[in-house]
Amino acid sequence: MTPSPIPTVCRLWTTFVLLTMVAGHAEQQRFEATVSRVRVDVIVQDREGGFVDDLTVDDFRIFEDGNEQSILSVQMVDLPAGVLFDRSRSVTTSTPTNLVSNTDPSSGAPSERSGDFGAMVFVVDFQNLDFRNKLRFTEAWEDLIAQSDGLQIPRAVYLIDQVGRLEELAPLTQDPKTLLDAAGEVSNRSTVRKSLRDERIEESGPIDAMLRRYRDRDNAIYTYELLTQFAEGLSARPGRTALIWVSTGISLMYGDAYQNSSRRDTRSDDAGSPNPMILARQEAFHRAANSANVSVYTLDPTPKIEQVAGIADARFGPIGEDGVTPLGASNQMSYELDAIRNSLRQAAAETGGKAFIGWADLADVLRDIEADTGRYYLLTYAAPQPEGDGEYHDIRVEVLREDIDVRARDGYYYYLADDRRSRFVSAALSLPGTVADLPLKAQATRSWSANGMASVMVSIALSAEEVGLSVDEDGVYAGLEVHAAVLNDRLETKEEHHGGLQRRLRRSSAMQLNALAGMSQINSLPRGELLVYRMEWVLPPDEYDIRVMVLDETTGRVGSARMFVEISEDESAEWRTSDLLLIETDGANKARPVVNGRIPARRIVSAFLEVYNGVTPSVSGFIQAIDSAESALVDGVKIFYTPLDEDPDGIHRGAFILPPLSPGTFRLRLDIDDPGAAQETSLEANIEVLPAPVQR
Repeated sequence: MTPSPIPTVCRLWTTFVLLTMVAGHAEQQRFEATVSRVRVDVIVQDREGGFVDDLTVDDFRIFEDGNEQSILSVQMVDLPAGVLFDRSRSVTTSTPTNLVSNTDPSSGAPSERSGDFGAMVFVVDFQNLDFRNKLRFTEAWEDLIAQSDGLQIPRAVYLIDQVGRLEELAPLTQDPKTLLDAAGEVSNRSTVRKSLRDERIEESGPIDAMLRRYRDRDNAIYTYELLTQFAEGLSARPGRTALIWVSTGISLMYGDAYQNSSRRDTRSDDAGSPNPMILARQEAFHRAANSANVSVYTLDPTPKIEQVAGIADARFGPIGEDGVTPLGASNQMSYELDAIRNSLRQAAAETGGKAFIGWADLADVLRDIEADTGRYYLLTYAAPQPEGDGEYHDIRVEVLREDIDVRARDGYYYYLADDRRSRFVSAALSLPGTVADLPLKAQATRSWSANGMASVMVSIALSAEEVGLSVDEDGVYAGLEVHAAVLNDRLETKEEHHGGLQRRLRRSSAMQLNALAGMSQINSLPRGELLVYRMEWVLPPDEYDIRVMVLDETTGRVGSARMFVEISEDESAEWRTSDLLLIETDGANKARPVVNGRIPARRIVSAFLEVYNGVTPSVSGFIQAIDSAESALVDGVKIFYTPLDEDPDGIHRGAFILPPLSPGTFRLRLDIDDPGAAQETSLEANIEVLPAPVQR
């Protein structure tokens, strides 16, 4: 539930006339992102591992639940080249489509970009990775990033820490520096886990062995549940995702090879047999990955020589005070120990990925995964049932060629429409760093009431030309769903928001004809205009993780953003300021918050701030053009000394209209001085004025 704004926020916003917004918890008009057409990504390689690039629709057969389906289209995706080939007919008539451009200039409608077709998401599993092998992986990873001239495929990095929390180290990006910083964070992060071999061969009594077995069981169940949620979160991505799971594996058994080989730990009759609780979670993970179009690539960085040493330990038993305890040279012990890595092999095999275990050249492994993600065939067919049935459906792909290797996901859940919509929203809020289809900007601004209660206002903005248009009986409109969640530092949901923004256009004769013909509407919203929406909450002291997602009701495209906000303990008696808030006003006197400093051209810009527990605060400052050749502010302009007015609650407020700003980038600094309270501080902001709209 969204709380009512506190009086401070009301007075702040009644100073300006805000945009009319459609908000609340009512059901939105529709949700277009369905799976009535099923997309299947297929990787076809020859016996030498080379990609087979001359296939057409006649070479493929696809089956759902054993029944052959009619293939609607076949496309060959080549992300390194930035092109898409239509192979629905022949190779010679295939015309490449450029995947790099963001929009189609002839129609103004969004076109698919390279990031929509492929992404690599790393999950480094600290719970199942020891210190030595973590460093081995990160060194190879850092070297590969540093040697790359350019990253054609976007990447994201997540970490499962020692207590099982999921951390985002890098959202989806193609920036090498961001990825190098994430790799460095993984490398520098301490880990308490010993290697699988070292941990198992330590001397321990029956109680220790039993506790370790229960701990490993709980760890396996929890890891699979976390990976399942992670895979479901990736379902909000529009294209294929390679999930690189860096781990030494999960035991699927009651106990494991070391425990089962120990003569001191024989109290469990089930030792050495599969654990059904773990297997059920494993199957749920594989099915969630297939349904989200996620191929799992598993990477165990343990060197082969270390794995062989572990097998030798299993043959001869634990090491005690008197040395090795002989158990007999049973090959079964070797198989049981190696079976711990079956969790990695099976995840790759059942989702169309690959398992890399014991490879000497990890950089070569990472290049192999990138090659897999960058080139593949995209097959589309109509789902046998137009509406979801909530069941899992098997998929099988055949290629009518000899001596080839074919990999594809083996099925998908066909969720009911309401369930699918709910999962889609939850996915974007769960993993905002992996959803970047609809470019979205967001910011959080803090202010306080006279009694010290904190209010956080979240503002979001996206370019009007990015959204789609729909038609109803009242005309043409752009409609957006907005969902937000506020989580505390324990990842508990404290607040939610569910609303919407609708912008209507005057219907033209061309729009009317298009509507009658069933044609899509050309986006005629002014270029350079920003659609802005705001929401706010009263929050107690804590550290907050605020996540926002926006769904385009017409196109089904999704954008998401994430912010971290800290509210300190009650400091109602201490001197402080609000966050700096910029507000832009258009020719119709409509005011909007400025989000991340981006402002459409020809707007009046004001700066707003508050001082709490002040005595005689005043403001002066300076604004200078950083990159704006046409601006008169190249040399900078001072903002003259201005005392702040005090309201009846004792809060000092001030609004300052900035000089006219031409397109370009500016730096604003406001200096607050309160000699009566012996306090002073400065607030700064960058302002980007967008180019003036081009007349259509």
